[in-house]
Amino acid sequence: MAQEVFVQIYRALPEYRNQGLKTWITRITVNRAIDARRKQNRQKVIVAKDEEDFHTQAEEQWNEALSLEQQVLLQERKAMIKEELEHLPEHYREVIQSFYMEEKSYEEIAVQHGLEKKSVESRLYRARLWLKRHWRREDFE
Repeated sequence: MAQEVFVQIYRALPEYRNQGLKTWITRITVNRAIDARRKQNRQKVIVAKDEEDFHTQAEEQWNEALSLEQQVLLQERKAMIKEELEHLPEHYREVIQSFYMEEKSYEEIAVQHGLEKKSVESRLYRARLWLKRHWRREDFE
């Protein structure tokens, strides 16, 4: 922006009337800053509208892309995961279901199961380790 101001001052030199150089330069600088701010605000509005349109279009395309076949496959996969969760030790299964399927926070799980927050964290950590040891990626593809 400073470079643009200097160029603008250079171009306006023929119009300078030898009356307060500092004031004249300040006025050009302030006007340039105001113009830049206005331009920036206009671009923000345009970007925000474009972003909203993009998200709306992306969501519509996503919904269209999930064909009936994909939805059925997704449901089958969820059912298979639920079935496999039955093999998980119960105290791990409870926190896994609460955290991932019911999307509860550590605090909510602790209150629900009468545990300390640290106990919930430990159980989730151990449950993930158990899953890594006992589940194979191929089983879910």
